[in-house]
Amino acid sequence: MSETILGLELTDHTVMAVRMRRISFKKFAIEKAASEKIEVSAPEEKAQLIKEFISRNALTADRVVANFPGNRIFFRSTVLPFSDVKKIARTIKFEFEPTLPVPVEDLVTGFVHDPMEDGKTWVFGALVFKDELAELIAMLQDADVEPEIITLGGMALAGIVPFKNSGAGSGLIVKVDANRSEAVSVVNGKGKAIRIFPVGIRSIARDGGSGADEDAAKKTWCLELSRSLEIFKERYSLPVPERVFLAGEICENYELATEIRDLVSEELDIPCEPLLTPEDPDIPGISEVLGKERDRYGVATGLALAGLAKNDCLNLRQDEFAARLKFKTIKRDLVNIGVGFAIVFILLIGNLLFQVHTDKKVYNYWENKLKQEFSSVFPRGTKMVKPVAQMETRVAEATRMVEFFAGEDFKVSTLDILRVIHESIPANLKVTLTNLSIDPTSVRVSGQTDSYNTVDKIKNLLEKSGYFASIKITNAKVNRSRKGVSFKMTLERAK
Repeated sequence: MSETILGLELTDHTVMAVRMRRISFKKFAIEKAASEKIEVSAPEEKAQLIKEFISRNALTADRVVANFPGNRIFFRSTVLPFSDVKKIARTIKFEFEPTLPVPVEDLVTGFVHDPMEDGKTWVFGALVFKDELAELIAMLQDADVEPEIITLGGMALAGIVPFKNSGAGSGLIVKVDANRSEAVSVVNGKGKAIRIFPVGIRSIARDGGSGADEDAAKKTWCLELSRSLEIFKERYSLPVPERVFLAGEICENYELATEIRDLVSEELDIPCEPLLTPEDPDIPGISEVLGKERDRYGVATGLALAGLAKNDCLNLRQDEFAARLKFKTIKRDLVNIGVGFAIVFILLIGNLLFQVHTDKKVYNYWENKLKQEFSSVFPRGTKMVKPVAQMETRVAEATRMVEFFAGEDFKVSTLDILRVIHESIPANLKVTLTNLSIDPTSVRVSGQTDSYNTVDKIKNLLEKSGYFASIKITNAKVNRSRKGVSFKMTLERAK
């Protein structure tokens, strides 16, 4: 059961690593930690330095978890009508496609998900450019590092919260670095959403770095933090945090971190505390190995913890980048199975051919039987092409027509939908509906308005009407004249 997991954090100028050892299913401990500055920019030079860094500090491990250090990241969320994780992985990029400003083929997606009622699943995704991720993986592979998981630094920090005494319920991690900050919503110890904004230590510290510039912090940083809470609540339906945890480079400046924690508590009226303390996270080795430098290793520690629970994190490592690992696994299995696998394969093929022959005979029998029954029921002259499909199509058409006009299974009939939409949208909103398409279960609306905010207001007003089960904005963009916003919505009719 014993294995080692290396959390490897990469930034523009540093590499930091924390190695954990899993002792049993629930027991683990931090073994080693090390950091080093990187003063080169070329990928091949970085790869050599990382290779030497790992060798010099004896940090080889059974599994490696790394962070994605890039800045070009898109965050999206949606609700899917199924819960199969493999199916989510195959389709999630295309669910986000209508809202993305770049082709979905250029992106790779990592996601976290939560089951909902009626078999639905809430999904939060992070999309990064495929070429940037490929460059990162190639550089690490040149350093003899094969990361099994690549995630975001903020999401990795969320893995520390369950080990705190206050880890239950909802929380907010705020990672403040030199030029940017990351806000991560944590619910029941799991990262649910993240927002990055370009306001960091340089924007909130006094000249010289002695404490915080309170006025500047309130005008910029606090506003962005409040905006993050609004987005988490309105866009992702996440609860208001009960506690805020401060992390990142800001924690290396004790005076500045203390003043910012007090400012957060005052502005948000929510208790704020450091994410890492010597007594409170309950992570073995946090004090003995990391000591006073624990804040520097926060992300690396979270990455190692993500490796302990590898199936429950946002992972950007997709199949197209994991081919090397899969090939090694398949090759090893083929060598071990050998001739026995070939014999089993031949038997399976023989059984398959026999089964196909038997099924074909059964199919032909029932097809002839069906044609006889079809001829005895339908009028003469009816052309039979695919009898089952013909009957199913006619029954479905009749059913849809009844449901379409009567609307017996819905709160309002088809003819009342126009009235509901008209009464829900007030006259003072600048909106022009250009298309309305109604089918038995949903309504598709297209139109133009003056701003994105008005699109959101229209969506909220229609939701409040109570006549629609769900409303999804499938497209919203500035129109060609750049004098307004064109939008499309899909409204699922409520039963």
